Amino acid sequence: MKNLTTILLATAALLVAAVSCNKEGNEPEGKMAVLSYDVNLSELTTKAFGDGSTVDKLACAVYDGETLYANATVAKAEGKFAYAPSLYYGKTYTVVFFAYKDGAYTVSDDLKTITRSGNGEAADAFTYKETVKINADGTLTIDGAASEQTASNHSVTLARPFAQLNIGTADLTGMTKVDVTLSSCAASYSALSGAYAGSQDVTYTSTASEFSSSKFTVGGTEYSLVSLNYLFAADSNVTATIEVYNGDNLIRTVTVNNVPLKANQKTNIYGNLVKGELTFNVSISEGFTTPDNNKPIE
Repeated sequence: MKNLTTILLATAALLVAAVSCNKEGNEPEGKMAVLSYDVNLSELTTKAFGDGSTVDKLACAVYDGETLYANATVAKAEGKFAYAPSLYYGKTYTVVFFAYKDGAYTVSDDLKTITRSGNGEAADAFTYKETVKINADGTLTIDGAASEQTASNHSVTLARPFAQLNIGTADLTGMTKVDVTLSSCAASYSALSGAYAGSQDVTYTSTASEFSSSKFTVGGTEYSLVSLNYLFAADSNVTATIEVYNGDNLIRTVTVNNVPLKANQKTNIYGNLVKGELTFNVSISEGFTTPDNNKPIE
């Protein structure tokens, strides 16, 4: 699974009168540079579940120490985002991004409190945080270390702060919708601190045909995807209750214990939802890569 990639293109546009440096190597006193962040999502346009293509808003926050220095929320234009704060040379700032689908999250201006309301692919989101300082020669200090990149050539990668939970079945016969309830999920997320807060049960519904054209394979067996969601990570494994319907008729209820929800990891619950002896397994893959680590659940 690809991550969102941002490319930082910066031009040192001086915004105040020229002031000479006292000695070589000092940051230009009182001068500023405009850093133009270009967030490029073009590589995530392939149509597949969980491809990040639903993301259309970027929330940005710049901190000077503990103080919110600048913030903005920008829309995607031609597959990209643009954000250009003016920063003083020689000062260290914390820059935070949260990319998401408009309407799926409520995001505070300081990016300290983020709550989700969207489900399915709409709930996909990505985040990134770094400290950055522009040196007098245009080089950058990133997270306290000298960087080989410069203000005009700096790239960063956004990663999912949430877990992707997929449910797949080997047989779709008679299935029209799936309800999923998860216990004790986090209620909010801070992109600044990376911490989760609160606890709540989460319930969501999907139709059997919503994702069923998408498949995933585990152990040589192909499963039809019938439910997908992005969820706040949990400190401990949660319990998933899966209800399978044919029309208004409940045909099966499955409880799966010890389901891991880890940041930037994919959890697959798979088996046969509609008939036969029911043996479920859980697999997770960090960074949405293969192979998966499988855990049987009796």
